[in-house]
Amino acid sequence: VWLSVERSASYLLRLSPLLLLVFLGFVVLGMSAGNKVHECNRNFGAMASCSLLILSGDYHPAQLEPGESFRLIYVILLFCFGRLIVANTWLSILMQEYHGARVEAGFSPETYKWREYDWVNWCMPWPLNRLYFKLRPSIVPLQTK
Repeated sequence: VWLSVERSASYLLRLSPLLLLVFLGFVVLGMSAGNKVHECNRNFGAMASCSLLILSGDYHPAQLEPGESFRLIYVILLFCFGRLIVANTWLSILMQEYHGARVEAGFSPETYKWREYDWVNWCMPWPLNRLYFKLRPSIVPLQTK
């Protein structure tokens, strides 16, 4: 597990300059999208910290004042970037590296090739799976070697 975390973190470190530039672009976009009297738009550092708070989920649409539709668009775009693109991309890289590490360690996918019998046995409670097997007598358990 730690090998896959280490490998996926190395991918993230290689992408971090690009992600930092995109985040800084979002900060500049946020400064232009909000009004100047809002506490987040006082300076660049305040907008960067407010953007990090938005990424962590500390934002509620009720905090918007009338006429701040551009700010709502900014929050939606920042959420899509942070949560949907960055987090899901890193999670998929982590899963790919985890499966690669499992194969390197001697994992054999043959033991997990389930047939219909195995799926029915696992998914259905015992009275229902017996009924299912009576309705489909052609399903037989896989003979293990």
